[in-house]
Amino acid sequence: MITQELVCSLFEYRDGKLFWKARKNGRTVGKEAGSVSPSHGYRQIHIHYKHYLTHRIVYLMFKGYLPKFLDHIDGDSSNNKIENLREATAKQNQRNKGIDCRNKTGVKNVSKRGNKYRVSFTHEGSHIHVGCYDTVHEAAQIAKQTRLKLHKEFTKHE
Repeated sequence: MITQELVCSLFEYRDGKLFWKARKNGRTVGKEAGSVSPSHGYRQIHIHYKHYLTHRIVYLMFKGYLPKFLDHIDGDSSNNKIENLREATAKQNQRNKGIDCRNKTGVKNVSKRGNKYRVSFTHEGSHIHVGCYDTVHEAAQIAKQTRLKLHKEFTKHE
C-alpha cells in the first residue's frame, strides 16, 4: 500500500503532473513520471511493481487518503490538477461521462422517436421518461434542466 509520505518522497507535483525526485532503477530526476496506458488512456506510474493511476497519486499527495472513486471534474482524464479531482461515488462518476458514441441526435439523454425527440434518463435504477418534443433544441433544453436537477454538481452536458 502506498502512503502520502512515500509519494511525496518520490514525486514533485507541478501543474497536474508528477516528476521524479529520486534516482532509482534508471529513473531520471526531473523527468515526468509514468506513461499513458493504451488500454484505458489514463496516465499511470509503477511503484513497487504495481500500477497506480497518476490522478490517484496526486489526490493522495494532497488529501492524504485514497477514496474508492475519483472524478475528473472537467471530464478530461489527462487533466490531473488537484483542483480538477474530486471524490465521487460510482454513480456520480458515471453521471459526469460525456455523450455516448451511439447517440445519433448529438444531445445527451435525447433520442429520436419517429418525428419527435424523446428525453429520458436512468436514475437510481429507474428509467425516467421526461417527454417528447418537436425539436431537438427544445428536447436539449429540457434534458439539460433535468440533468441539473438529478445530477447536481456531477452534471456533464456534452
